Amino acid sequence: SNSRALATFPPTTDDPEKSLLAGDDDDMEEVHIDIPEDAYGAAILALVRDLTLVSQGPTWGDELVRIKLLQAFFAGFLLIMNLVMQFSLLYFIYQFVVQPSVHKVQSEYYRFRANVFDHDGTFLEEVWDDYPGKEELCQLGMSNVLFYDIVILLWVLLIIREFRTTERLLRDICGMPGCSTRAEMCKETDDSVMVVALTPCIKALVIIIVVVPKFLICAALMTLGCQWLTATTSFTDLVMNSIAMEFVTEIDNSLFETLLPVSHRNQVAEINFVKYRKKPVGAGSRSKEFEGFLRSAVYLVIALAFVFSYYAVIQTVLPSNLTDLKELCVEQLSSAATPVCPGALPWSLHECFPYGGHEHDL
Repeated sequence: SNSRALATFPPTTDDPEKSLLAGDDDDMEEVHIDIPEDAYGAAILALVRDLTLVSQGPTWGDELVRIKLLQAFFAGFLLIMNLVMQFSLLYFIYQFVVQPSVHKVQSEYYRFRANVFDHDGTFLEEVWDDYPGKEELCQLGMSNVLFYDIVILLWVLLIIREFRTTERLLRDICGMPGCSTRAEMCKETDDSVMVVALTPCIKALVIIIVVVPKFLICAALMTLGCQWLTATTSFTDLVMNSIAMEFVTEIDNSLFETLLPVSHRNQVAEINFVKYRKKPVGAGSRSKEFEGFLRSAVYLVIALAFVFSYYAVIQTVLPSNLTDLKELCVEQLSSAATPVCPGALPWSLHECFPYGGHEHDL
């Protein structure tokens, strides 16, 4: 049974740290911390609970031990599969999506400056009037600074959401009480199992196999996404691409939902990290709330500063000042945004598309 593998803390103890873990002080409160319900959460559960039961030496003929060993093996396989897929996709996105997009947009802008201006930078209006790449050039995402900055900010905020989740997990793991043996990590009650402490080894393992990869994926996605959005050659793609690469962060959820049995997913959902702390009184509880809002404000300032810096200094796709192109594209963009049948009523739309009409009438 579970009671053989998961240590139940005594209700009282003379050891202050044990007392903190047990939560037997009337001035203490339980703080429940949910572990991620994804492939990373399954790996945490395997490290903290399943392998603990297996390592405590009950007979290998015990069915529960075999189940826990199978769960731990499957969780480890799922984590490895997830990491391989995520990092492989990041490489393929860089090699076959971002780099070709950068090459394409840089080539278009190079041809524009080479053909529409002479060596002295003098604009050649007669060349521009018949320039074949005019439509694509006027759709460059960076040509509309406000539109571009808003989309980049949206992408940065999406990544910061993932980053904050990981940073919160790191704070929770580092804030867990320490213990000397694996048997002390879990506290068993009648209907649940709670993680109340972590050994230094398990804490380090969770950080290495869960937190570090998630931070690296966030950093890579931030870089690749911003570069890809900068290299977009149409405003439509600028909007669509802003959410396209987010699927990389959802791979761990997809594998978790698809490949793990419902019963094991429920176990990941039900087990929590639990810390015991002094009950906040008065200003103490309000200070925690202020601290949370302050942290949010800091992230917002960082996001805004990054967007401004990226456009002006960091990005290496196109010159940050595209005024020469923007001024030339006013008429082109205005014409492209004007409907062929402005103000037409639904029942008279057919009159806008006459048989045998001439294309120059558009």
